[in-house]
Amino acid sequence: MASHLQSLRAGGMLAALLLAAALALPTQAAGVVGSREVTGPKGGSMVRQHARQGDGAGNRSGQRIRSWSSAEGGSGARSAQNSRSADGSASHDSSVAASNARGSVASSGSASRDADGNISQSRSTSATSATTGNSVQSSSSYSKDSGWSRSATCYDAGGNTIACPSR
Repeated sequence: MASHLQSLRAGGMLAALLLAAALALPTQAAGVVGSREVTGPKGGSMVRQHARQGDGAGNRSGQRIRSWSSAEGGSGARSAQNSRSADGSASHDSSVAASNARGSVASSGSASRDADGNISQSRSTSATSATTGNSVQSSSSYSKDSGWSRSATCYDAGGNTIACPSR
């Protein structure tokens, strides 16, 4: 597994870390559910919920949901689900969406490892500037057989393809 994780380039490091978190779930049978809500002194708030369960035979899963809002009008939500099977396979699925006065972003993706240790990953992301209306849609994927792949396409406010700005 380490060699597959090392094969992921910097852009896939997040997926590798998320997959590593999925693999770290304990194996004993248990069910845990929790939630927490916090409100800040300036009016922002955050809600977190999580659940974990296992069957005692090495199969585990966990889910997390988080949402937030700021006093300035920004808001967002993130959800994630991890699972690990007794045969050594594991998976992670997640999504996030956020917006504020500057624009919005949404991203979803997954990473998995089969029982033989083969890792695959995919993610798609879109972001839009509230100022210009320009947007970008990008995707990335990795598998042992096809390697690493990334693409990005940028659009103006009218939906016409434009050159993506350089970093």
